[in-house]
Amino acid sequence: MKQAKIDGTRNIIFTSSTAVYPDVDAQLTEDDATNWNEKAELLLAAENAIQQSDSNWLICRLAGLFGPQRNPARFVKHMRAINKNAIANMVHLNEVCSALLFLIEKQVSHQIVNISSKHVVSKLDFYTAALTHCDESINLPEIIDGTQTKTINVNKLKAMGYHFLYDSAIDAL
Repeated sequence: MKQAKIDGTRNIIFTSSTAVYPDVDAQLTEDDATNWNEKAELLLAAENAIQQSDSNWLICRLAGLFGPQRNPARFVKHMRAINKNAIANMVHLNEVCSALLFLIEKQVSHQIVNISSKHVVSKLDFYTAALTHCDESINLPEIIDGTQTKTINVNKLKAMGYHFLYDSAIDAL
C-alpha cells in the first residue's frame, strides 16, 4: 500500500477469496467474513489494508475458480470423499471477467462483492458433471452423507444489476 500511495494510485481492485468465510451451514454474505483460520486472517489483513488506503477500492471475493486452464475434474484426483450435501461454491473464469468488467463500468467503489455462481449446485453434481467433460479416466471418490456446507450469497451483485453468463457452475462447464 505504501508503493500505491507513492505512485499516486487512485483505484485498486483486489481479488480476494471466499475462503474468508467459515465452513458453516449458512448463506454467507459480504458481512460474514471472520478470522476463522490462518488463510482467512491473512486475506482479511490484506483487505483491511486496502480499505484504509486513500484510493478508490473494490474488493471482489471469488469462489473456487475454474476455466480453460483450471479443469475442476483435476481436483477430484485429490479428494478422499465427496459430501453429497456440500455446496460447490465455484465460478467460471468468464463469469469473473464479466462481473469485474460490470463493476468497473458501474464505477463501483468502496465495496466488497462476492463473485460466485448464480445458483448453487452440490459438489457431487458439479464434480460428476466435470468428469463427463474430462479427457482422463477419473472416478469419483467415496460419496458420503454429510451436512450441507456454506453457500456464498451473490445477492449484492445481483442487486447491482449484474446479469450472469451462466445459471450455475454446471452450465459453465
